[in-house]
Amino acid sequence: MTKRSIHRKLAFTFIGMLGACNVRLLIDEGTPDEPWPGNAPDCPRSEPGEATSCSVAEGQVCSFQQSSGNSVSRTLCGCWEASSTELMWHCYSRTGSSYECPNAQPADDDGCYGSYGVECEYPERTTCTCSSKTGSWNCVDVSPENLSVPPAGASTDQPINTLSDAQRASFCDWFATASIGPGYPEPPPASVDENGYTTSNGCASGGTDAFPCRALIPTLSSADCQANLALSNCAAPLSELTDCVLTVYDGCWPSPHGCPRYFERPDCSGTIAVSTLPPGSAGAGGSAGSSAGGSSSIVELCTVRVR
Repeated sequence: MTKRSIHRKLAFTFIGMLGACNVRLLIDEGTPDEPWPGNAPDCPRSEPGEATSCSVAEGQVCSFQQSSGNSVSRTLCGCWEASSTELMWHCYSRTGSSYECPNAQPADDDGCYGSYGVECEYPERTTCTCSSKTGSWNCVDVSPENLSVPPAGASTDQPINTLSDAQRASFCDWFATASIGPGYPEPPPASVDENGYTTSNGCASGGTDAFPCRALIPTLSSADCQANLALSNCAAPLSELTDCVLTVYDGCWPSPHGCPRYFERPDCSGTIAVSTLPPGSAGAGGSAGSSAGGSSSIVELCTVRVR
């Protein structure tokens, strides 16, 4: 597997971290109804609504633009799983600018005189910047470089509640440093309350708005991770948990499906990943999930049972 394909499958947003990027999308000039020439033929001609049903292939990205005076607003939308049976649009990049970007992704070192300071985003995850210092384009893959590849066993279809000690250890040894890369020290054991739930761990958040990653991933040591898995009644395949973890760590880029199919299974919210959907709602992991109920803040929700 190439680094590019790994990054495509693997992003993370830690609580308290805010990112802003002044990007420009790859779109051709024209009316709002003119599709971007790089779109597949079955992409909609106009921008779909967020979380509306889509009928193109899962993971397909379509680009849209709308002009108003001298400005152009551009949007990238992907078709991803909202559940194990339904695909929906998630529009993950929306920018506006008075400048145009090249229709085709420019090559590194192509001249860009007249576009100094311009940033252009190209599907799927490449940003090209026109540098005034070099007078040329510089294009980079913006997916995280520090994410580590999960072990082969993390993609098993074996139910989580039937994993052996060795299988739990293999997954958790990877999970403990997955977001920062191998070779770094793993987190210390978390403090635990009287009910056996973690209280002092950090947390990675996929947010509450984007349906592919409505999840919290607590920072856990390998030992705490193994203890949580051993207590779980979740019968989802381990591969679905790995998918959800990587989707959150990779900035809500489904890996390959995202978190919905994992959380729609009973007793799975609280098995490493915690759903941010209201308890009892469809896709929240059912009423018998492993996480502590009744909490409202992200800090309170980002807790799992380890004792």
